[in-house]
Amino acid sequence: MTPINRPLTNDERQLMHELAVQVVCSQTGCSPDAAVEALESFAKDGTLILRGDTENAYLEAGGNVLVHADRDWLAFHASYPGNDPLRDARPIEQDDDQGAGSPS
Repeated sequence: MTPINRPLTNDERQLMHELAVQVVCSQTGCSPDAAVEALESFAKDGTLILRGDTENAYLEAGGNVLVHADRDWLAFHASYPGNDPLRDARPIEQDDDQGAGSPS
């Protein structure tokens, strides 16, 4: 992981918001519009919090983490909007029981 020593960009903040909408939709089965309304209600009462450090970013609602992203992953995906992490994500294939990337 590469530390990112700067505040989040507007594009990174927007991507965190888009990911939060997807999380709320997938966990509750609601529509994207309903998810946006729910997140806006947390924002109005001050419990929608975006926090992080040089390596991680978190979006919390009501004290619960909705989205966690590595800062380098977030910077990359926010910089290349044609690369949709929800569409392009693939599971890591494992050839053995020790996990991907383990020495042979």
